[in-house]
Amino acid sequence: MKYLKLFICVYASFYAQLLTAQNQIILAKTDSIYSWFVKEKFEAIHQLFNPEMSRMLKVDELEASWGQIQLLFGMPIETKEKVVQKNKGLTLVRMPIKTDKSAMVLSLSFDSLEEVAGLFLSPGKISYTPADYVDAEKFEERKVQFGTPNYRGTGILSLPKSTQKLPLILIVPGSGPVDKDLSIGSNKIYKDLAWGIASSGIAVFRYDKRTLNYQEKLIQSDSSGEKFTVQNEYLEDLKAIFIQLKKRPEIDSKKIILLGHSQGGYLIPLIHQKIKGFAGYISLAGTLREIPELAIEQVNYLSALDGSDSDSTIRASVIQQMFQSTSKEVFKMTSNKQVMGPHTLHYWQYLANYNPRVAVLKIKQPILVLQGERDYQVPMKDFEIWKSTIGFKSNASFLSFPQLNHLFMAGEGPPNPSEYLSPGNVSKDVVEAIVKWVQIKFAQEK
Repeated sequence: MKYLKLFICVYASFYAQLLTAQNQIILAKTDSIYSWFVKEKFEAIHQLFNPEMSRMLKVDELEASWGQIQLLFGMPIETKEKVVQKNKGLTLVRMPIKTDKSAMVLSLSFDSLEEVAGLFLSPGKISYTPADYVDAEKFEERKVQFGTPNYRGTGILSLPKSTQKLPLILIVPGSGPVDKDLSIGSNKIYKDLAWGIASSGIAVFRYDKRTLNYQEKLIQSDSSGEKFTVQNEYLEDLKAIFIQLKKRPEIDSKKIILLGHSQGGYLIPLIHQKIKGFAGYISLAGTLREIPELAIEQVNYLSALDGSDSDSTIRASVIQQMFQSTSKEVFKMTSNKQVMGPHTLHYWQYLANYNPRVAVLKIKQPILVLQGERDYQVPMKDFEIWKSTIGFKSNASFLSFPQLNHLFMAGEGPPNPSEYLSPGNVSKDVVEAIVKWVQIKFAQEK
């Protein structure tokens, strides 16, 4: 099965090289794990897990995840030099892997007993190429820090060179622990948007989502009093960012527009309720349906695309967890194991009380809804729901793009996750549509 959350992992810095004699056993185990992945000996890999890791990731889930990895990154060809570091009692190993499509990195953490405590596969480093519509001479970038001492965040402000106060677009990321650029292979979706829009005289702010650096902390805190919800995943950072950006002398505080991608678009009505003062909203591949409902559709789509029934038991188990995360079922659940991970029971119960189709009707500010017609994650069905829900309102505008996928990049044929790794950029048409809408709705006052 090729749709699953890949792995819950320990995040740390993997870049210092500390190859010592005591690391040799761990390095040998790393080589073995790589070899067993290639040979599909998942039981052998699982036997190296410590008890906690074994509980979190079963053999069948490991096998299913490897199927998704191959779909996304391709077949492994060779490995490159490993990097090792000690961190908080763990030994962390990073193994770059060349594949027939691109590159990926196998990251492992070993505990004091030399058992695997964390496992993560991610895209490898490939050079990013800016789009033709970017003019780097027209803007500069500033690093901005925000948040509390417990959750420090970092973002980048793309600031056009201008003597006038500027409108600003704040990009709210989608699901998962994504970085400020939404880096997927060599592609950087939010950087494309920021640089393209800033080239046309509109400031843009993008940031590392809190779960990029603190997901494990948020999950652990959930069981000790601090519930893990969209409040501390999204809203706290967004409020801090919004307050900070309003105070910047270069920014017109009355023209700050929120752009939500994917789950960020789904949260637009909730953000509007919780944080006052945004001048307008842009949804890129957002939805007004429940996330678990979409997730079930994604699993079924990818399973049909794969054309295999060998993973039907795993698929049924995953779909059951997704179903149990819906608003109708989640309050019957008593354990995190019963709901869609890595989020917790509290997370889905919080969202069960949120009805975006009702909340969006209260938005009076201008709202632009953009949709790729080749998006299998948030399909055209959701675009039509937006139109049927707020299409009668004069503040709403809609635009779809026939060749674009969930990342607003062009492709052909049935959409699938592997195309996300094909080098490219966000479509110029999308950037131009956003710029034109902002210029019309928030024209500089004479």
